[in-house]
Amino acid sequence: MIQTQIFISISLHYLEEIKAEWEQWREESLIPMVHNLMDITSFYWTDVALLPEGKIDANVLLLGFENQETVEGFLQNELIILEEAIQNEFNEGVLLMKSQLSVLEQGRFI
Repeated sequence: MIQTQIFISISLHYLEEIKAEWEQWREESLIPMVHNLMDITSFYWTDVALLPEGKIDANVLLLGFENQETVEGFLQNELIILEEAIQNEFNEGVLLMKSQLSVLEQGRFI
């Protein structure tokens, strides 16, 4: 039987003009919140690119979901808390998009 690992990728787009405020809030508030997520064993954060329209694309990859049930629980509970915290701080200044990825044991995404 092939073992599948489930990841969640969260992309965040924000305007270059709020970069300093975002980076400070991310370090002081968001990353500590991510550290306390129940079903996450580890995460990777990257600031990916400056998009042509003056937005910055950042990504956090959350690892450690045991099965689809834990993913659903995360999406219905903990992700909502993260989204609300971001919205409370930045209103519409930060756009959040999520994707679920599964990786087979051989390293192929499905």
